[in-house]
Amino acid sequence: MPKTEPLELSIIIPTLNRLDALIECLDSVAARTRQVHHEVIVCANNCDRETQAYLDSVPTIRSIKSSDNLYFTRAVNQGIDLAEGRYVFLLNDDCVILRDDWFEFYRKLLETDPRIAIVGPYWKNIDELPFGWIEPYATLYRKKDFDTFGYFPYFGPDFILWWSDIYHAYRLMHQGMYIRPLAREVVDRFVHHKRVGESGETVIKMKQSLPEECFSFHGMKLMYRRLGVDSEVNLMGYYQGEVWNGTWKQVQENCSSL
Repeated sequence: MPKTEPLELSIIIPTLNRLDALIECLDSVAARTRQVHHEVIVCANNCDRETQAYLDSVPTIRSIKSSDNLYFTRAVNQGIDLAEGRYVFLLNDDCVILRDDWFEFYRKLLETDPRIAIVGPYWKNIDELPFGWIEPYATLYRKKDFDTFGYFPYFGPDFILWWSDIYHAYRLMHQGMYIRPLAREVVDRFVHHKRVGESGETVIKMKQSLPEECFSFHGMKLMYRRLGVDSEVNLMGYYQGEVWNGTWKQVQENCSSL
């Protein structure tokens, strides 16, 4: 029997009844990732029959269907647990991949230094966080780095909806690894994030319809306490101390051997 080629990439997409956006996202993945041996895992949270029927009709997609809304953390953890690729790419269902070389761009930035654990779009709208974080709507990881803290779950299960990805990034920084945040305009060249359904939506408005657990265990002091650190001096932070705003040409020239 011939050996099966190892998977290079697992693309994990959480979704909740946004079928039009999801189809456009999946079509872009199929069109723009042909040259990479990859798998697509869709984490379908309490999806309607139409969405489930669509997922069942596409044999190239691995889907995880939940009868409940698991929210981001539990849904993505399930996807990561099933992932067989060397790399894991978290992608929102309202994103569209724009270029065929997107994965090579991400991969070369991640492999610039083995201490870099995450590459993705920079976001800092919480002033108390010294390093901000990388928003996981289009974010690349090594699969093995998820196992740094032991087996499943990967993102902290106490963070139901928000902060689980931030806590994961800060845990990595506490273990002597870096995150590599990309300026939004850099990510926009490769992945377009439409942000479906966010118009006029705020945390305060959403609070009425979300479980109380979504608002527990949040904040820098609680996160630091759980990490066992006193301040940001215990964390590695950004790679080379900056948000990366370079060009694809610079990546190709500086990382040609990767």
